[in-house]
Amino acid sequence: MINEKLKKLQRTIKDKVFFYEREYRITGSFEKNEISELYRLFKLRNDRFFIDIGVGKGITTALCSIIAEENRGVVYGIDPCQSSEHQSSAYSLCKYLSLEPPRIIEKKTLSAAGVILGEAGEGSVDVVVVDGDHRFESTMVDLVFAHEALKVGGMIVIDDCYYKQKQLAANYFVKNYDYSVQPFNPTLSRNALKSIARFIFHSFKYDWGLVGVIRYIQVFSPWKNDSYVVLLKKESDNGVDYWQFNGM
Repeated sequence: MINEKLKKLQRTIKDKVFFYEREYRITGSFEKNEISELYRLFKLRNDRFFIDIGVGKGITTALCSIIAEENRGVVYGIDPCQSSEHQSSAYSLCKYLSLEPPRIIEKKTLSAAGVILGEAGEGSVDVVVVDGDHRFESTMVDLVFAHEALKVGGMIVIDDCYYKQKQLAANYFVKNYDYSVQPFNPTLSRNALKSIARFIFHSFKYDWGLVGVIRYIQVFSPWKNDSYVVLLKKESDNGVDYWQFNGM
């Protein structure tokens, strides 16, 4: 049975524009079928502990909160601009969906990491969403923090992987840490002409490393799927070897 709050969240999503209550008009990046597929996956895995890096308007934070409510879990958010630039949108959305407000730490990841790991402990988190600053160095900080926070078998969800800097960080991470790229192929509701145009435009942004090639293959039928989400599963606690560098 599909969660009624998930349905309500999906009804707020229309062509990359989110509407909930008349005074709000919010743009975001995750689409209906991406939300549905992530919900299905996390429910199947019985995930309980979530961290959303880059809360923004609160779409994935609300999704994680829906699952956490069902599984008696907890959600942390990291967003230094939540109450300023984003005008506390995540809190408003969770209130609209009748969800418990998430714990949002309004600091950058380096500062928030100590708070979260101090409260929760290392190796305790099921899912980390990486959707913050898209620059290489910021994404690397987010990924290394995610590695420390995640339990073995936990998942990293990286959004907007058409950015070359994000792809480069993800490539380095997959090559030098023990993570596997997981299949993620939601069927997105876009017409073929629009999807092909987006596919051609974004193909010039790809970095042709491991993650870039995988994403390019996954979006090769743009009328079916051009999700820019990458899922990584933590296979072990092994990090970068002191004497070995496997490249970018």
